[in-house]
Amino acid sequence: MDLLVSQSKPTSETITQRYAVTHKVDDLWISYASSGNVNVLKESSEMQAIVAGTLHGPLADPENIRGAPDKKKLGNLALDSDGSFGLIVVGENTVTVVTDAGGSIPVCYGWGPDGLAVGTAVHHVAACSGCTTIDKVSAVDFLLNATVCYPYSWYEEVRLVPPGSVCSFGPNRKKETSTYWQPTEPDDVNDPCDVEEWGRRLRAQVSSAVQHGLRGKEKGRLLYSGGSDSRAILSLIPRSFDCRPTTVLDRKNREYRLAKCSASLLGRNLDWVKRPDDYYRSAVRERIDTIGPGRDFQHTHIFGSIADYIEDANVILGGYLSDTIIKTLYVGNSESYPDRPEQLLGPEPDRIKGHFFEEESLSAVSDDILDQVRRRRQAHHKRLKEIRPLTAGNWHRLWPLTHALDFAHYLACQAIGPEVVEPFVFSQTYRLASRMPDTGRVDSRVFRKAFGKEMGLAGFVPTTSGRVPRFGDKIGHEVLRFIRRWRTLKEKIGIEKGDQGPWSPDRLRNSPVRPEEHFSEKECEQLYHRTEQLLKDGESATSFFEGLEHKQAKVRALALGFSST
Repeated sequence: MDLLVSQSKPTSETITQRYAVTHKVDDLWISYASSGNVNVLKESSEMQAIVAGTLHGPLADPENIRGAPDKKKLGNLALDSDGSFGLIVVGENTVTVVTDAGGSIPVCYGWGPDGLAVGTAVHHVAACSGCTTIDKVSAVDFLLNATVCYPYSWYEEVRLVPPGSVCSFGPNRKKETSTYWQPTEPDDVNDPCDVEEWGRRLRAQVSSAVQHGLRGKEKGRLLYSGGSDSRAILSLIPRSFDCRPTTVLDRKNREYRLAKCSASLLGRNLDWVKRPDDYYRSAVRERIDTIGPGRDFQHTHIFGSIADYIEDANVILGGYLSDTIIKTLYVGNSESYPDRPEQLLGPEPDRIKGHFFEEESLSAVSDDILDQVRRRRQAHHKRLKEIRPLTAGNWHRLWPLTHALDFAHYLACQAIGPEVVEPFVFSQTYRLASRMPDTGRVDSRVFRKAFGKEMGLAGFVPTTSGRVPRFGDKIGHEVLRFIRRWRTLKEKIGIEKGDQGPWSPDRLRNSPVRPEEHFSEKECEQLYHRTEQLLKDGESATSFFEGLEHKQAKVRALALGFSST
């Protein structure tokens, strides 16, 4: 997916080895990876047009963007297009960026002592622009919230191009931005909705995304957990297309057995990839380099030898993001009960689900930096409340999509090589989700209407969580309770052991975090120095890493040892 445009030539070996092509056009260096997630639309002496990610529709036609790019025209083309994309158009003395509705492909820019740099990898933009000073506020935001607040980045002078926008960079540091779309809240966001109609619309959109992704491909792999999302995607893939559902697990546990059963009922054989021992404790520096600092590298699930196994496909599909934009994972005003199905409560626009820490739990961190983190998050939330006054809290982590807690998984998949098609991330799916009333998210009502029938018998096989995809409301709730009770009983009498889900028990947060196991001596010195810059006077980096608290924060703090220069 990597794409970089800069006024200075990339020279660092850690950067240049990521790009298959580097050439100069006028005063700009253009570099891009050899990947199914990079598509050169137009390459001539007058114009370069390159897409990071996946793009379908009129914006993908180079004839439509010929000549000097017009922001309004490009925005209208983007509205009629689909995919997960960041389009960069290089013309005479101008760089123009078009992002998709949710900003699912992060495009960053920096104007520093080495000139302008625009690209998809934040650390490469920083290195080529000379903007390499770490933003201490962003670093603490990352330790606290697992993401960096938009529009900031890991570096002080590097920013994220807005989602749903056309942004141009010209001579004399001239920057102009035109917003073509925002996730404006619908008037009926809390009203009862026609789940049949919304299910039809969702099914049509996701099916269209799948068909676009398969066009011209010979072999695919579906990242298959056996959950309802991956079953929905598999049910939409024609039986005639060579697609292997693939699950990655430490052992053949309950998740494997349920995934194998549901895949078989959908007419496919499941491929099992054994996760290596100590997988989540290995290659930390390389993981950070792959996704860029400021994103939780613990979510690089498809990486290293596992990524090598999947490279044989032309296209990789998945069901990422469905839980967040179609269901209630981020809906703060939904409530689960032991004795009845999930319910939607009254609006709570300031309640944000997904925080790992309260600020008080990072007592070692400078109060001044914490206060600046708070102000940034409040400013972001204020912007959201202007367009989503009742549901700003639910969308705090969804606009842009880079705020999603597990976004590193998506970026790691993009870095493998084959084209990645995640239909729930597609621009038109995101726009559809922004208009859907929250009453359709509760109890997965719209999702079940959209995909339940297509799943067939596979829809009646429980997931690892105990849910049965075809069942909802009171029946579904009672079935869920029965399955969970039965599983608890099996564990008590010794029929089944724990660790039956997707995660490995060897995660870093489950063991002491020792920076010297992941970085060189020089890098460790840098890590401890940077860490102490974030702490209160008198607090040491050594005590921060050796303390009993802040397990997740300590793991994320390892990113402070990384440098691309």
